[in-house]
Amino acid sequence: MPDDSSEQIHYRKTGKRLMRLIWSRRRDFFITAGFLLVTAAAQLAGPLIIRAAVDNCIVHADYPGLLRAVFWFCAVSAAYLVFSYIMTVRLEAMAQAIMLELKRRMHKKILSLKIAYFDANPPGKLGARIQSDTEHLRLLFTQTALLVFTDLIMTAVTLAVMFYYSPRLCAVVACTLPVIVGVSAYYTHKGGPFMIRARKTNAALSGYIAEVLGGAATLQAYLRTGAAAARHEQLGRAKFEQVYAGDRLMNFGWGFLMFMHPMTIALILGFGGVWALRGLVSLGVLTMFIMYVEQLFHPLQMLGMHMATVQKSFAAAQRIFELLDTKAEETDPPAPFVLSEFREAVEFKNVFFRYTDDGPEVLRDLSLSVRRGGRYAIVGETGGGKSTLVNLLLKFYAPRKGSITIDGTDLSRLDRANVRRIIGLVSQNIYLFPGTVMENLKLMDSSVPDSRVRAALRDAGLEEFFARHGLDKEIAEGGSNLSQGERQVLSIARAMVSGPDIIVLDEATSSIDPYTERLIQTAMERLFKNRTAIIIAHRLATIRHADTIAVLSGGRILERGTHSELLAADGLYGKYYRLQFERGGKD
Repeated sequence: MPDDSSEQIHYRKTGKRLMRLIWSRRRDFFITAGFLLVTAAAQLAGPLIIRAAVDNCIVHADYPGLLRAVFWFCAVSAAYLVFSYIMTVRLEAMAQAIMLELKRRMHKKILSLKIAYFDANPPGKLGARIQSDTEHLRLLFTQTALLVFTDLIMTAVTLAVMFYYSPRLCAVVACTLPVIVGVSAYYTHKGGPFMIRARKTNAALSGYIAEVLGGAATLQAYLRTGAAAARHEQLGRAKFEQVYAGDRLMNFGWGFLMFMHPMTIALILGFGGVWALRGLVSLGVLTMFIMYVEQLFHPLQMLGMHMATVQKSFAAAQRIFELLDTKAEETDPPAPFVLSEFREAVEFKNVFFRYTDDGPEVLRDLSLSVRRGGRYAIVGETGGGKSTLVNLLLKFYAPRKGSITIDGTDLSRLDRANVRRIIGLVSQNIYLFPGTVMENLKLMDSSVPDSRVRAALRDAGLEEFFARHGLDKEIAEGGSNLSQGERQVLSIARAMVSGPDIIVLDEATSSIDPYTERLIQTAMERLFKNRTAIIIAHRLATIRHADTIAVLSGGRILERGTHSELLAADGLYGKYYRLQFERGGKD
């Protein structure tokens, strides 16, 4: 784990943003605060009633007065319970509403981030941010924010009441407060970095567990379960060390507050008892002070827990806001040009691209043209830039130099939604969502009618295939209960449902059996009808009938032509073709 010892929680900056969240629910906040103040008033009234009962009723043998005092004490206690319940329910409802809005914004932000962001932030880590960090933040709203505010008011009012009845005894109590506040402030300051590091190690551990569970079969097949367990132990140990160090520090402060509670009561009994014997304070006031010290120390004792919650919550909030502040995918133009359909050509003109500022050029001075209705195939060695070309076309990235145009309009003038409605991708990395086959064909969009899906399957000649497998079949996470061929058929069918003008197939027929390949080839022939196709393939036999084949190597197009023309030229394409046939026989 990196050294984060210098990293601090930015309380002021983070607090301002949290206040904006609360302000968005200000009506609920003020109503809840009202219930909280009534609850606090009922809690403060109890000792005052006891003081009056001792000094005015018990000392003077006033039985009716004592009965009335018992009644009012029971009444304010009941009021405290009722209003405390209402306050708790409303506080939880407000917090859940804020968390729901925050999760919505985080989800929207994550889906808008550049593809490169997910290379450094795996799904498990992001899931921890959405779930775990927001849960810590919820605790701030439900258990700390208003309660700390109320505790401060109660402390001030309690001290004022104590001072009114006995400045002497109030001075005894007040002399302990600087020590308590000073110790609490010290542990709050020292505990912050531990909370940040604990959150980071917890996120790393959660992410690793999600990755291991997803690749459990691979780890077992390669006998790497022991190494995975050792890595889990390492991350778990790192989390333990951070949490243990932070808790040890905070619990020491908590123990000190627990020690100060009986010491303060002892001081009141000592001084107050002597003064009561001398007639300087009444027994009722002495009893009231002891009860108020109980109430006074409860928020002071809870202060340690509140501060721990504040630190964890602010650390979580800081991470959430860092995510929300992450620069999203390149913004769409303020007044985008709208293409209703693809009519002429896609043009790459002198395109240069690298993934990082100091990285190598993946594409170098690349130019090509894809005419409407044609089939354009791109082949080349792994890492040659084929998939990068697709990523640029779909606006996942922007070229460093050069331009990409659709019907003469530069991609920078089009918004992403417009581009991705025109261009459909069938990738070799097929992701299927948990849900039914029908829901996956709709890409989880319930607004797509079933009739549209069935018409697309009929047009693709896939009705019989899906009749056997069932459109209501539940798909496990990642499509683990489907074969590779079944996933690819579903991916092709999904492209048919979306109905784009341009189809991009990125190794869409790899690793499948001959029967499924024929089924897919037939479906693709129908998919290509009246559409433009860009086919990226390693298996050269699948692109023999392409109108143009480009050979991409080292980020440049070195050869282009038809299948027969490139074989006749006996260049790089001819070398690839011979190698495939010599290695695998007839394709």
